Amino acid sequence: MAKRNTRKNSRKNSRKNSRKNTPKNTNTRKQRGGRKLNGYMKFAASQRKAIIAANPSLRSDVVAVARKLGEKWRAMSPAEKARY
Repeated sequence: MAKRNTRKNSRKNSRKNSRKNTPKNTNTRKQRGGRKLNGYMKFAASQRKAIIAANPSLRSDVVAVARKLGEKWRAMSPAEKARY
């Protein structure tokens, strides 16, 4: 038995057909550069090398470095955080 062409089906099919003819969005996230970094991420990027230099044993331990960064970030005052 053939599928009944109801109003719902005809709208659905017309949307599908209209998408086929439109060009894809060429402005991808990588081309735009993604989102801006928040303050903590800027702080972490600037301090990561200093923490590893002070503690060479942490070079391969990403989690320990992240913990140290978090401790330093939480210890900072709002005025210091505002720089980032």
